[in-house]
Amino acid sequence: MRLVAAAPPDSKPEGEMETLLLPPAHLEFLGRLGRELNPAMPVAFGAPHVVRTLLEKLEEAQNRKLKSRD
Repeated sequence: MRLVAAAPPDSKPEGEMETLLLPPAHLEFLGRLGRELNPAMPVAFGAPHVVRTLLEKLEEAQNRKLKSRD
C-alpha cells in the first residue's frame, strides 16, 4: 500500500490498486494509531500499516461470519 496524490477523475486505475483520499485530520489519526501499533516503524509507513491491519481484521471477521453460517 502506498500514499499517492489524488488522480484526476478521468484517469484509469493502475491494476488492483485502491486510492483513499483522506483529510489531514484522518492522516494524523492514522499516524497516531500507527505509532501505537509499532513505535519503531518509520512515520511514512504508519498510516498504510494501520489501514492494512484494519483490512485484515475486517477480512478475518467476514470469514468467521461466513464459516458460522455453514
